[in-house]
Amino acid sequence: MTEGGLLPAALLGPLSEACARGYTIVVADPFFAEALKAEMGYAQVQDLFSWASATLGVSKPDPVDLLLACREALTVIQSYKGDSLAGEWELAQRLGRDWQEVLLHTPSLREASAYWDELASHRQIQGLFSLYQDASLDWLGVLPLPQRKSDAMRVFWSCLREFLDAYQRALREKRKVLFSEEAIHRLLENPNWDRVLFLHLYSPYPLINKLLSIAYEKGVEIWGWDVKTLREHLPEVWDPLPPLTGAASWPDRVRPVSISELPSLVEVVEAAAQAVASYVRAQPTARVAVWCEEEIAFLFRHLFEREGMGAFLSPSVLPLWAGTQVGKVLAEHMGSGLRGELSAWPSVECADSPQEKWVQRVYEWVCEKAHPGEPASWQFLLAFLQTHTPILSPFSPDTRVYVGRLTQLAGGAYDAVFIIQPSEEPLGRWSRPSFWLFSLRNRFFPRERHHQLSWRLQSLLLWGSREVHIWRQAGEEFRSPLEDFLRHTKLFELD
Repeated sequence: MTEGGLLPAALLGPLSEACARGYTIVVADPFFAEALKAEMGYAQVQDLFSWASATLGVSKPDPVDLLLACREALTVIQSYKGDSLAGEWELAQRLGRDWQEVLLHTPSLREASAYWDELASHRQIQGLFSLYQDASLDWLGVLPLPQRKSDAMRVFWSCLREFLDAYQRALREKRKVLFSEEAIHRLLENPNWDRVLFLHLYSPYPLINKLLSIAYEKGVEIWGWDVKTLREHLPEVWDPLPPLTGAASWPDRVRPVSISELPSLVEVVEAAAQAVASYVRAQPTARVAVWCEEEIAFLFRHLFEREGMGAFLSPSVLPLWAGTQVGKVLAEHMGSGLRGELSAWPSVECADSPQEKWVQRVYEWVCEKAHPGEPASWQFLLAFLQTHTPILSPFSPDTRVYVGRLTQLAGGAYDAVFIIQPSEEPLGRWSRPSFWLFSLRNRFFPRERHHQLSWRLQSLLLWGSREVHIWRQAGEEFRSPLEDFLRHTKLFELD
């Protein structure tokens, strides 16, 4: 690992040579892609799914596409005259996420469809009702489906199948968009990967592993860490992987690991912010990763900036609309809209940029469908624009402290990693409540896959760093399995 760099020295040479030859470097995570662009001064770095879509010349569905496709599918199964924008958006998001999970967990669309078609038995359909009637799934009320078991289950199943088929058809045929994973499927059918180099892809998903296996057979370059040592210590996590063209060796020394406990979460975050600030003051050229939950990240940033160290922070990825004309106008009227004091939507002019046009399209659609005098319409608009950021701000080359989720950090090498209040599930909740009945979810969303992925990313992040510091609340109830891994593995050494 080079001083202050995200990449180990063994990878810099091959990647620099590939850049000079005009190659595209493909990594797993969009945030890591942005960081590498800044680190290497090389713009042609893409995350896996954006690369797949761009290679085939297809578009990924944006939020408006998902919402309109959901509305269209609702009208297919019943004359739908509702105007529940928030409920429909929640449903459209879940459908989109779950379908991409299905594609990731299967090596082919045909296999996924075959399992779907086999779910017509009485017992499997009955399983839907307990899921559907769960109190936590209120958003499913958007679907005009039978509400009681006394209704014919086959009618329920028929309506649901019709809705889902219409949703997928609306996206593919009418909007001419594909989920990114579907683009990968098409690449597998007709691979043509000229001048591509894959970097740090360690997924346990069958689809991505199949992609890498075919790519290796075709002579595509695949580079990453040499995980031989990790496979010896974590065999249940690091099962055999597709072969690499070249691998970087791991650091050959033990990493110091420290665990700090404090009574309250605020004290934990405050002490961690002070510790990171002290570390960066002493080593201003070091690269530091801070791994924590999103709500903790907000507090950490505030406390770290209070230490006078804001210039060293990786920039937040702002909501897409924040810097646009629409965003500036809405910011002035948002309070009045949320109080129900407006009778008309503010008028705005769109500047000539992709970001401005995207936000303008969203805003015009909401103006057409929602009433400005209803606070719920403003709440929906605010959430809709805040939670979608398809255009990412590049990381600054001067950034020294990266704050983010595990997936955003695990591809790089850092001088020190600070983990604040580690969770038992570092990837978040592995299962989402969805329309999938239990037998299908067990087939496509197995817990062990997510367990594998989270531990792979953890071990990569920790083993590729020079120091590890954990800050958490005192008490056994706040202890994470991560600590057991560090205490009982010879790869690490506790203070």
